[in-house]
Amino acid sequence: MRLRASPNPWKTPLLILVLGMVPAVPGIFSTIAILQNAQPGHPLADLVQPRYLAAPLPILTHIIGGIVFCAIAPLQFITKLRVRYPQLHRIAGRIAFAGGFVYALTALPLLFDLPPDEDALKNWGLGFSGVAVALCLGLSLWHAIKRNISAHQLWVCRAIAIGLAGATRAVLEILAFAIPVEHSPVQEGIIMWLGMSINLAILEYYWRKRRRPRKAA
Repeated sequence: MRLRASPNPWKTPLLILVLGMVPAVPGIFSTIAILQNAQPGHPLADLVQPRYLAAPLPILTHIIGGIVFCAIAPLQFITKLRVRYPQLHRIAGRIAFAGGFVYALTALPLLFDLPPDEDALKNWGLGFSGVAVALCLGLSLWHAIKRNISAHQLWVCRAIAIGLAGATRAVLEILAFAIPVEHSPVQEGIIMWLGMSINLAILEYYWRKRRRPRKAA
């Protein structure tokens, strides 16, 4: 069963691009700060933790992989590109896969260097998101090799939904800090898990909705 064509083919790519910019733009400034060794007093010093300046390679690899993933992934949802330029679609897919895989796996070593006072719930969320994105991308590649395009697309979408949970988390954090109550690291951990859960729930709902057969007139 094929998915029904979207009445607005640019809506999904633009939405993914906008959501991807939420974590990507701060990532770009953080990269600049790290490359300039932004010590206290530097305009960008607040964007990077001192431990990243001491060992910049893991965080730089993580950020750059995420930026590549966020920039290339929207192209995969442009129907005309897939149909007219299938080779370009495959090349872009490989680049996005590599960026997403690097982004996901490099998140794990960063967890081992977290300060001891960081909340465990948030740390487990970070670790889970990295493993989940890598697993989803691996399954998407497996189904692509098997020519199971529908399953391939679904697992790609799941990887993107988890990878872009940072955008949803940012909205939830704004709403949370607008409430005049005491905030805690536990709250940050809950928000992190909520961001991933909301994105996945929305994806699964619309995926199943688009796969429903049209009713006869």
